[in-house]
Amino acid sequence: MSRSLVQLLIDAHRDEARDHAVPWLVRPEHVVLDQQEGGFALGALEATGMRAAAGVALLVLDARGTHAGEFPSDDVETLKLAALRCGVHVALPGLGRGGHVYAERFAAPLRLALGCAPDLALTGALGMLAWPASRLEAAAALAGARHALAPPELHSVRLVGGPGIGISGHDIAIELGRRLPPPRGERVIEMRGPGIERLAMRDRFAIASDAGALGSRAVVFPSDETTHAWLRAHGRDADWKRSPPDVEEAGALELELEVVEPLLQRPEQPETVRAVRHAAGTRVSGVIVGPRATYGDWVALAARLRGFKVDGQVTCLVVPGSRRLLETARARGVLQDLAEAGVDVITAGGTTAAAWRHEGTVLHYAVEDAGAEGAHRDAWRASLESCAAAALTGAITDPRELAAVGPRELEPAEYVIGRDRVVAPALEPAAPAPRSRALAPRRGVVVLRAGDDVTTTRVLPLGPRLARLEPDRLADLAFAAADGQFAARARQAGAGWLLAGRGFLCGPRRDLVAWMLARLGIRAVIARGYADGAATALVHAGILPLLAREREDRSLAPGDELEMPGGLEAVEPGVPVTVRDLTRGMQFLLNHPLGEHEVTLLRSGGILGQAAPEREA
Repeated sequence: MSRSLVQLLIDAHRDEARDHAVPWLVRPEHVVLDQQEGGFALGALEATGMRAAAGVALLVLDARGTHAGEFPSDDVETLKLAALRCGVHVALPGLGRGGHVYAERFAAPLRLALGCAPDLALTGALGMLAWPASRLEAAAALAGARHALAPPELHSVRLVGGPGIGISGHDIAIELGRRLPPPRGERVIEMRGPGIERLAMRDRFAIASDAGALGSRAVVFPSDETTHAWLRAHGRDADWKRSPPDVEEAGALELELEVVEPLLQRPEQPETVRAVRHAAGTRVSGVIVGPRATYGDWVALAARLRGFKVDGQVTCLVVPGSRRLLETARARGVLQDLAEAGVDVITAGGTTAAAWRHEGTVLHYAVEDAGAEGAHRDAWRASLESCAAAALTGAITDPRELAAVGPRELEPAEYVIGRDRVVAPALEPAAPAPRSRALAPRRGVVVLRAGDDVTTTRVLPLGPRLARLEPDRLADLAFAAADGQFAARARQAGAGWLLAGRGFLCGPRRDLVAWMLARLGIRAVIARGYADGAATALVHAGILPLLAREREDRSLAPGDELEMPGGLEAVEPGVPVTVRDLTRGMQFLLNHPLGEHEVTLLRSGGILGQAAPEREA
């Protein structure tokens, strides 16, 4: 039976011994980290005493844009040295954002990558799958553990025809967002059909980068001669592989590219889509081309503006996503064309914050998270063509109404590669993996009652400075605002239990907070309910999440000594767990939300503990 490209790709990295088991266990070839989250993943890996076992592990040291400016230089140096000790490649500050740096140097057709770095989704344009991961999942993958992947919901989109003048990948992505049904789970979109041949790499990158806005983990294109030419231009001809022949699939969504028109959309508000022609004439004060834009986008923008000037009432900013893009644009005159047209190219600092301070309407293209940049009241996502038209006219303008102007070539035959600033680690054998040790909560003391709706920031108020602390110093701050003695009491208990109410551990960075609790010796949490993803984060850290009803919740108190007969060996999917309160002479049956895979993880000591038997396999 014929299989789709995504199915073939996943199956090639999947554990054959668990062919029918759920979740699927896959082994990524590459793991990619960025500066913001890499320190935590590296700290977790170093705590195991292991070196990276992934085929290529990459840390991109660039907090924003093409130049690091957010982190002090000593912190950057500390991260670099930690990465090299762990066997991880380091992209030095100034090379660019994670997705661009990885795509230019390592991404290739039919590969599977895992990571927590910005813009990794764009690599789907190259015929590979980049799966987002938490920091703890990334650390486990670095250590050699397989990644648990719930079978994704596959959606096929068949493209026919070709886009009209003034239409690009951005417009196609927004049109797809209007037509695709809401996702029911982890969705992956596979692009197919003869229309793909009519899409330049910049259009494919734009659509793949929009995976999150399309409610999907990834958008995957087949690899063809267009892909081949792009890799060859980066000096990576040997990495190209042609995708298997297209498979006709019943039920695929068919999109005629000729009917797509220029579209606008509010950031993160899919219901706000409107045609550019319906907003024509609205004055514009700012235009931003963000760091997700590719070299092909820059060339298209320069061609549209060449010989003209940006309207005097419009601020037009362009932020490069990588040094290679910037240097190639400079060498081929693209940078000069943009400057002569009145475009401000931000070559240091890499921030678009200034543009959001303008009053009036702002159009932006290829900006990662416009909502987080300044919550501009009148910002719209728009195609590069629509942004260029607005920059020229000072108002929202249908780009199809301007004289057709196209570059002779969107992609260079060869990028300016120059001296690469990716430092490879010393070739040392991976350190022997320690035997996994399940942190069994057979007996322990209740060290805290946390209450309802405990957020991650209430447990650990993380800011940029705190996030860079050593793990043990960071763990000492857990619950410090509510109980300054909690960390010391938890360490003294050795095997502590937490009591919590409803909605435990909601908010960002759950994996980091859970790992900090585990480092303090917390082995189990008894809560009335967990926030989405919280139970998984606890399991990954090696902490058992249990569910209590009101009766049990009221009967337990800090200081009680609890016992779980049989320890983790007594935990089975769908079977309540017996917990005894030795202090009060009571016994309870507590439920848990764990499946077979989660139970296995707990018995291994969490997701990092699982890496030890993986190494030995």
